Amino acid sequence: MIKRIFQSHWLDRIAVVLSGLCAIHCFGGLFLLLFLSEVSDRLNDPRIHEIGLGLAVLFALLGLGGGFLSHHKWRPVIIGFMGIAFMSVGLFVGHSVAEDVCTVIGVSLVACAHLMNHRVRRHRCLH
Repeated sequence: MIKRIFQSHWLDRIAVVLSGLCAIHCFGGLFLLLFLSEVSDRLNDPRIHEIGLGLAVLFALLGLGGGFLSHHKWRPVIIGFMGIAFMSVGLFVGHSVAEDVCTVIGVSLVACAHLMNHRVRRHRCLH
């Protein structure tokens, strides 16, 4: 049962969607910061970023870790955790353009890693 959960394709799909939502949140936060400061203050609450990073780490461990157990390819794991590292740096540099740049690079790498993982799993299942 546990092995089946780790080898599930839906973990990668959910992680890619979460990465996209994170990128939208970052760019939306910048836009709102410039034009609607009251709303942007609520959206830029540090807890949102902490929760997002926690979810990214959880899905990376489950999705990419499970993928590695299934196909033994390191590339998605390495790229995914590079993305987690960028997201972590973004969390600690404070609200700035650097935060948004680090976070968007991070979520892009994490999304790419999950897409690679999904592709490798799908290819493995077809053969």
